[in-house]
Amino acid sequence: MATYENSKLEIIWGNRLLDEGFTSLPNLLVRNYRRLGIQHGEFGFITVLLSYKHDARDPFPSRKTLADNLDCSEKQIDKWIKALKGVPPTKCGFCTLSPV
Repeated sequence: MATYENSKLEIIWGNRLLDEGFTSLPNLLVRNYRRLGIQHGEFGFITVLLSYKHDARDPFPSRKTLADNLDCSEKQIDKWIKALKGVPPTKCGFCTLSPV
């Protein structure tokens, strides 16, 4: 049974899953990314990229790190970055992607 000290996240996911931290995503983006023209793989890329965002600065994990996290090639990472450059950041609310 949950105690008063447990947060809602701890109650839902359990402490062990939260040990590495968690990523907040706006529900509006989660529920509407396809309407924004974002493909499923691109959304996975955005999600992993945002897992490295810890402050106001843009996150800069390496392409290799992202590829390892997504079990894909660095070439696929490059394709997703290129595709997402066509989606205005202000429309989606995520950071501006830097050129590869």
